[in-house]
Amino acid sequence: MNSSNTRNRYPTVDIDDYIGQHHGSHFLYTYRNVKKFYYRLDAVHLDIEFLKICRAKDIIPSFLWFKTANNDLSSSPVYKACQLKLLNVEIDAKRKKLNELKIMYESSLNHLRELSSADFFEHLFEIIISECSYLIDEKRRTLNKKLLSLCPVNNSTHYYNAKVVTNLSSRVLSNEELICLANGLDYSLPPKSINSMNVASNVETFFHRITDVYQHHKKFMNEQKENEAFVESDVRVLNTKELTLASDLSSLTKSFLQRGNRCQIQKHKFDFEQQNYRKLIQKLKQDTSIIITRP
Repeated sequence: MNSSNTRNRYPTVDIDDYIGQHHGSHFLYTYRNVKKFYYRLDAVHLDIEFLKICRAKDIIPSFLWFKTANNDLSSSPVYKACQLKLLNVEIDAKRKKLNELKIMYESSLNHLRELSSADFFEHLFEIIISECSYLIDEKRRTLNKKLLSLCPVNNSTHYYNAKVVTNLSSRVLSNEELICLANGLDYSLPPKSINSMNVASNVETFFHRITDVYQHHKKFMNEQKENEAFVESDVRVLNTKELTLASDLSSLTKSFLQRGNRCQIQKHKFDFEQQNYRKLIQKLKQDTSIIITRP
């Protein structure tokens, strides 16, 4: 069902009251469980990412700092080794919790799917994603701030080659802008939105390349030109394999766009450094005197 029709059919606010009145307390309990486990699953996943980044960057989170009788022991290798062991134990515990939450979430989600119609289930799932996205983003920002406070001041500003940036404008670039541009020439940030027309165009091009549709059409048009007969369009009857392929591609494209849109609802899972890069690039974009190109 079209999402706009679904929104018109079912309410988007006070959904709990609507469920309680029309579907009963058991349905409402299941819906709240799905929403609860959905958020907890993403929250624990963010915790694991945070802990793994700390381990990779040789950073110990503050909850693993503990006092010793001798203050000099806090700088000893044994103290650091104990912290690292505790960090690994915490990561393993979080992974175990994540697996438990996955089971509870999938069980609740399947039960909700059984209790509701397909269009109402899709509507409820979109509401769950929308309501939880704010809380998840808040937690992500909190963890990014914690990570930034634990990192050395210049931890994110080393290993870049400023020579790849040639400034031919009259504007004087700051050190942060140079770092951003130097890194930006090596990789690009994910786009902020999904262009449905580009996706459809790419799928159509893929279909043309792996079938003989284009060659058939080209041969047909050449024959028409030779006979001095022109037609505005050509109707091609696809064989069984091509019809099956077209159906599969259509289904995959719709599934991709649905998942992409859901990810857009959750906004962008950029880390703190990437968010700063995007802000700097947006400011530089406003200056029309700057032309950015590869050397």
